[in-house]
Amino acid sequence: MGKVVRKLTLDNIFIERLWCTLNYECVYLHVWETGSQTKAAIRKWMTFYNHQRPHSALGGQHPALVSWQRNDINQTSAPEIALRAQFEMRDAKELVSGF
Repeated sequence: MGKVVRKLTLDNIFIERLWCTLNYECVYLHVWETGSQTKAAIRKWMTFYNHQRPHSALGGQHPALVSWQRNDINQTSAPEIALRAQFEMRDAKELVSGF
């Protein structure tokens, strides 16, 4: 169970950083009239963030490019993906049963 908790904690760090960046670069800078305007603006920012905005942790590249390069180099076969999914499900069940 310890590995799963540490992985979830580490994943949370990245999500929290994303939300912080979204707030400072988009949400706090605008006032929208409607929820649909807000949704459209956030969707536009997310596209910018993933496809155009350089990231220092990725050597100045954007996440979509890095992901594409990794997928191109490390083509994962369907059996490998299925095996990973089985392990992730097992780990998730262990986490849930621990509470």
